Parts: sequence; structure tokens; C-alpha cells
Amino acid sequence: FVYSSNSGKLAITHYKKIKENSKYTWLLINIDTGRKNQIRVHMKDLNNPIVGDLKYGYKDNNYKRLCLHASSLVVINPINKKEMIFLLNSYIFLYLCGKTIYNQASFRGIYKDH
Repeated sequence: FVYSSNSGKLAITHYKKIKENSKYTWLLINIDTGRKNQIRVHMKDLNNPIVGDLKYGYKDNNYKRLCLHASSLVVINPINKKEMIFLLNSYIFLYLCGKTIYNQASFRGIYKDH
């Protein structure tokens, strides 16, 4: 759990370690608020910047992109006020990670359909 209000606005991020190896940690992250760059800032504040995030402290320039992916998104429809849930198929999620962290043998097989 990370709490931040440096800008005067509350930002709350919950995270759980799924798996780690000597170089990376795979996290499940949920946010209560939706501040711009909230996850990126909070991970930097914990001295664990997101892989590929050169703006917020990741030092290895070998990654061509930010390795931050949403597996689900919940929003309220502004017209009918109903909750809408969008889920990313786990195989697509793994494909997005496939050429970076997921290719390391210690991370294979950690994401399953719910």
C-alpha cells in the first residue's frame, strides 16, 4: 500500500508481489484513485521503478518501451452510470510481456485465467 499526497491530491496504490527473481519483480497493482502517472510515481518512490520507465528512474536503456500493462479496467459509463468491466485475455497479456521480462524462465507460468 502506497499513499501519496505531495500535490495535495490523494493517491492510493495497492500492490502484491506475484513473483520475483534476481532482477525483476512481477506485481499485481490496484489503484483506488486515478492520478496521472500514479503507478509510475509510487513505484519510483519505493525505489522499484517500472522496467523501461526512463522518466521515473529505470536505469537500463535496453527496453524499448514501458513494461506496464493493464489486465483489467473498471469504469462507470458516464451516460447510464453502469459499471463496465474490460478484461484482457491472459494469453494476450502474456504476449505483451513476451519479449521482455516474461521470457525469463523464472517468470513463465505465473499468470493464469481467473
